[in-house]
Amino acid sequence: MIRPATLLPALLLLASPSLAAEDREAKLDRGEVLASAEPVEGARVPLAQVEAVIDAPPEKVWAIVSDCAHYARHFNRIAASKELSREGNTVTCEVTTDMPFPLSDLTSINRAVHTVDPGKRWLREWKLLRGDYDFNQGSWELVPFRGNAQRTLARYRLHAQPKVGLPQGLVQAAQERNLPGVMHRLRELTSGR
Repeated sequence: MIRPATLLPALLLLASPSLAAEDREAKLDRGEVLASAEPVEGARVPLAQVEAVIDAPPEKVWAIVSDCAHYARHFNRIAASKELSREGNTVTCEVTTDMPFPLSDLTSINRAVHTVDPGKRWLREWKLLRGDYDFNQGSWELVPFRGNAQRTLARYRLHAQPKVGLPQGLVQAAQERNLPGVMHRLRELTSGR
């Protein structure tokens, strides 16, 4: 016979993933910006992700994240940006990241594919064509938060390894400080201020 007291620890373990998801959603709903990094085998730098809720419709957020020609105007730490070509849903962009002194700025030419399912999901995925990186790939994903068309859950993923070795402390500081700043900037740009 199985006693209820012996089932409790097992039930708590089974419930943990959903509680973690509920906790994550609650944090996002409160306005927290959630950042994480996961190691990638064979890479010096981790895959970084940041997500937040933007109090604006996904279409409004998409107008910013899909417009690489204006990244330098919209985002901190971007020294220059331009759209090189657009064919259907494929966009080629050149973006120069402003690196702290004494490091040189880093330029990449990336090809992005835009996939839009109106009202449900907006996705921008890019990969490096050439530039100052061994690899530079990532994505922007936007979905209505909890089905609310006036609030956007925005996820930004980045895995970029410059050809020049960077101190691990600098990479970690950039992830902790700069990536959440991207979400704060999106909030500013979509608030009408």
